[in-house]
Amino acid sequence: MPEAKAEQTFDTLNPKVKAFLGRLDEDDVGLLEKSIDLSRHVASAGRVAKWLVVALFGLIVGLSAVGDAAVKILHWFQTGR
Repeated sequence: MPEAKAEQTFDTLNPKVKAFLGRLDEDDVGLLEKSIDLSRHVASAGRVAKWLVVALFGLIVGLSAVGDAAVKILHWFQTGR
């Protein structure tokens, strides 16, 4: 049953796409599958890298704010206010 649906789907494709797919051999199909997996992994790594940069920026800003507050508190103790 899934083969019949695949044939129907293949029949509805653009003729250029049919010609391209018709020229593929088993090695090419394997290479395409690996390439698709690689692009998924790169996209996932990109999302992770984006959030690491956001987290690093937040850490730098947060540590700066904590350092500023610590300096102010130390100044209060030294001046007696």
